[in-house]
Amino acid sequence: MLDVCSGTGTLTSLIAERVGSSGMVIGVDLSVRMIRIAREKVKDLAVTFQRADTESLPFAEGIFDKSFLSLGLHEMPQIARRNTLREIYRTLKLGGKLFVLDYSLPNGVFPRLVIKALVKLLEEEAAYRMLLEGTLTTEIEEAGFILKGRELALSGMVEIIRADKPLLG
Repeated sequence: MLDVCSGTGTLTSLIAERVGSSGMVIGVDLSVRMIRIAREKVKDLAVTFQRADTESLPFAEGIFDKSFLSLGLHEMPQIARRNTLREIYRTLKLGGKLFVLDYSLPNGVFPRLVIKALVKLLEEEAAYRMLLEGTLTTEIEEAGFILKGRELALSGMVEIIRADKPLLG
């Protein structure tokens, strides 16, 4: 399993605990500092962390069953998001699963105002643009994935997307 934009390894460690010693879990991040923190956090788990550019993942085609990407896509300009999604697609096996967690623009007036303000104040322009344009699911489909589910959390301010790589290449 691959955790893209693994940051400090929180999600990676949860995945590794669930997989146990029977599976392989790799976390990748561009930040050396984040990888250092992640390695300290998961000393007792079977996890590997490595520095990698998500637009050019250092893995062979079709080696992962599942890939996770939590709160990383909004940090990227649109072209980088598209390249990252294509790289994840490339590294997943046929029928592999992608799970994405990221910001969403809710319907309610107050939650909508809150998330717009938080993203505008705390994130880069690319995140704000992705949020307002609502392009995430379209970009996932354009990378070749088939959307299998989308759930909203935190009053719709966060979305969890499951998408599959088709069984036929």
